[in-house]
This record gives sequence, C-alpha cells and structure tokens, in this order.
Amino acid sequence: MAVNNEQIIRESDYYLENDVNINEASQELGVSRRTFQLHMKKLLEICPEKYARSK
Repeated sequence: MAVNNEQIIRESDYYLENDVNINEASQELGVSRRTFQLHMKKLLEICPEKYARSK
C-alpha cells in the first residue's frame, strides 16, 4: 500500500502538535512503530522544515 506525501505530513502534524512519543503516535495513527519511523525519515525529503522540528 503506497503512502502519499499528504498522509506523511498529517502524521508529522499529529506528532508535533500532540506532544506524544513515537509509540503513542503510531498507535493512534494505526501504523507500526517502524512504519511511523520510516514515514518521518521520508519527511526529510518532502518537508525538511517539519523534519527539523520533529527531531
């Protein structure tokens, strides 16, 4: 199942706006922890500003 950039941005927004850790975010978003980590890594390519804030 392909993930589009908008979904990755929504996931990063949730992570940044809700002061949650990776485990909590991945559970709430319905993805595995590893998938969430991969999405955040891809965020560097699609939105470097948000990636920098998520570190």
